[in-house]
Amino acid sequence: MKKVWLKLCSAVLFTMVVTPLAYAGTANFYNITLQGTVLGRPFARHGILAFTTPIPIGTTNGANPFEVVIVSGNPAISPEIGAIQFTTNTFLFGGPGAVDIAYVSFANNCAFINPDSRIGATGLNVFNALSGLAADVYQIFAGTIQICSRNNFQTISGSINVLGTGPIFHSNSPYQAIVSGSFSGSEQF
Repeated sequence: MKKVWLKLCSAVLFTMVVTPLAYAGTANFYNITLQGTVLGRPFARHGILAFTTPIPIGTTNGANPFEVVIVSGNPAISPEIGAIQFTTNTFLFGGPGAVDIAYVSFANNCAFINPDSRIGATGLNVFNALSGLAADVYQIFAGTIQICSRNNFQTISGSINVLGTGPIFHSNSPYQAIVSGSFSGSEQF
């Protein structure tokens, strides 16, 4: 298998594994700022958002017109208030297969992303409400992410309004953020 490394932020790298299906595509990257609240706690953070060409396999909820990855920090390894990682397809986080875990649509220069609640709490799409060792990792299972552009996607703005649940007891823990960013480049994978 051929591995391709994509830099998502200064502290986090993820791999896209080109499977025997020999899937190849393009990722367009954006440096983003997230300002919001998680469980009522305010945060402001930087991160990376990527739009990729669609992954043509692994869907049970309809083909996505493109895939989306959002990373700010690493919630499972280094918990921080407002840290989040989100993808629309497990392939983009180096999963063993390609499973479509979100609904994606596009209209009026806006991308609309909704986690597939049937399989949303997979442990890949997560956020933190606290920092440190005792911080819970909340699995995203519902909500909406909207990313828009008015200048051919040179800059983006939008919002994240998702709900997460704890690993042991179910909860409807809210994560809300305003997203803004600018195009930083493209890479082939």
